[in-house]
Amino acid sequence: MQLAGEILSSYPSSRSVPGALYYKALSLSRLKKPDEAVKTLQDLVSRFPDDFLAPMARYQLARIREAQGNPSEALVQYQALADDARSLFPKEEGLMGVGRCQEALGRKDEALKTYRKIVSDFPDSDYQFEAKRKIDELS
Repeated sequence: MQLAGEILSSYPSSRSVPGALYYKALSLSRLKKPDEAVKTLQDLVSRFPDDFLAPMARYQLARIREAQGNPSEALVQYQALADDARSLFPKEEGLMGVGRCQEALGRKDEALKTYRKIVSDFPDSDYQFEAKRKIDELS
């Protein structure tokens, strides 16, 4: 985390800034400082939305918000991942998060629709098994 801080303070316009922000956020999360991690991830996503690390930052941001019991904020990030056609991030991973958050928000019918989309649109994905299990649980 110290190295990330040095990069951020000494080279604020460097191409290394997104990576420094990302790894700083991961470190903060592991140090049980989720609010600081969220702030750092939000900074990365807002300043560098087209960077290859932006989808991973969104994913970590969503996971932290979900773990904090804030499914509505997590849902926004997961949905952005699922909708991002330019990203190499697995769309079905974003959709699994969307489904979990919809469930947590009491939106069972929407969650079922999301899980069914994973099964139909990503038949070769490892996530289809979890999606099928969720469909069985909710049906």
